[in-house]
Amino acid sequence: MQFITLFPNISRGAKLLLLIGLMILGAILSVGIAYLIFILFKGVGSLNTAELMTDIQFVRTMQILNQIGIFIIPTVLFAIFTEHRPAKSLGFNKIQPIHVLISLMIIITMSPFVGQLMEWNEAMSLPEGLKNLEDWMRDKENSAGELVEWMLSYTDTWSFSVNIFMIVLLPALGEELLFRAVLIPFMRNIFKNIHVAVWLSAIIFSAFHFQFYGFMPRMFLGIVFGYLFVWSGSIWLPILAHFINNGTVVVVSWLNARNIIAQSPDGFGTVESPFLLISSVLLTAFFAYWLYQTRRVDTLMS
Repeated sequence: MQFITLFPNISRGAKLLLLIGLMILGAILSVGIAYLIFILFKGVGSLNTAELMTDIQFVRTMQILNQIGIFIIPTVLFAIFTEHRPAKSLGFNKIQPIHVLISLMIIITMSPFVGQLMEWNEAMSLPEGLKNLEDWMRDKENSAGELVEWMLSYTDTWSFSVNIFMIVLLPALGEELLFRAVLIPFMRNIFKNIHVAVWLSAIIFSAFHFQFYGFMPRMFLGIVFGYLFVWSGSIWLPILAHFINNGTVVVVSWLNARNIIAQSPDGFGTVESPFLLISSVLLTAFFAYWLYQTRRVDTLMS
């Protein structure tokens, strides 16, 4: 479907400012709407920020609205404002069944290597002169981890469904739209190199989370998701991979908390054997090469 584009010929700088402006506006509105909802249901007396941050319903509402307001709506509006075919520009193209199979295999085979990257990253230590920075980074990491653990600690069926929607579905959709569908083509136009675009978008994707002791594995995931998008020509493939990656953590956490399985989500996918780790790298590379060999000829790589 074609749209009458509001800003068809604006410069790259203006496009970047438009995207950032839409994201900032979305962030402000999402916070405002979250507070408004609680005023309507609980009255003005509920506006105690310290107490609200211990209210799981408010935190869930805020998380959901932030995902929609910061990632999903701004990227969709950005495409509508700047492209004649916004859906096509965002990569909403038909997905090939063989690419679905390959992406599933990549998610499975890369798990040990991602776990090893996490161990290396968590063991990172800055020089003594940067101790204050390291303490701040550790504090941000711990706060983010505690928030996720708190949300996953609710094990009833309703909470599990909310977590799938909030932690799995919305980030998979919103983050892939922003960091892959929008940023990769934007950076390719600047640097004229698709690989630079994929890697830079992955770095920004990881840095955006402000979880520095998970920076390396998240950046690697961003690289994988980026090439899934570029080589398949469809945003559906990285959305699917992102969904499975996040969903595995939520499902394993839920099953573990209900004593259905003994496996903890912290150690899920990690291996001790160097042979299995090397196999993880080689198999992931093999399936990535297979994806490249079956890539669409009309993708950003062409």
